[in-house]
Amino acid sequence: MTDKPAKLSASIQELTEQIETRRKKQQLVREARQKHESKKMQGVRLERLAAPIILVASLIVSALVLVLGKYF
Repeated sequence: MTDKPAKLSASIQELTEQIETRRKKQQLVREARQKHESKKMQGVRLERLAAPIILVASLIVSALVLVLGKYF
């Protein structure tokens, strides 16, 4: 009879460790997914800024060509 509580305690300990391991894995997966989403959002931000930057740069170049074209 003394062996049953020891086996039960060992089983509970093993299940507890399995649960903790599963939680840690889930946390790692969650963090990796968040990191991936964060990188994706940074790319989207850069894409959103690219068009206005190119527009402003082309306007500046056009203005310079018009201004310098009068002098040459």
